[in-house]
Amino acid sequence: MTEVEPGSVTRSPNAASSLGAPRSENPPGPWAVFGVAAVLVCAVGVVFAGAGDLGTVEYDDPDYVTRNAYVQAGMTWEGLRWAAT
Repeated sequence: MTEVEPGSVTRSPNAASSLGAPRSENPPGPWAVFGVAAVLVCAVGVVFAGAGDLGTVEYDDPDYVTRNAYVQAGMTWEGLRWAAT
């Protein structure tokens, strides 16, 4: 048995990664990554499919957008200063 200096860390090539999972000799191929991405996109589509039928809420749009002189003036330094404060 070999002696190890105190405070030194030894690792074998197949040691667990920092997340605790063993390192894979065969990483997933591009089709596997594409498959996971496709499943996630479909899941998001299913979750938000009904959101298109919902109406909008206009609590303060007239005050801050449609009737606001700073917004109607376009991009100006004064308008940017107003928006940032």
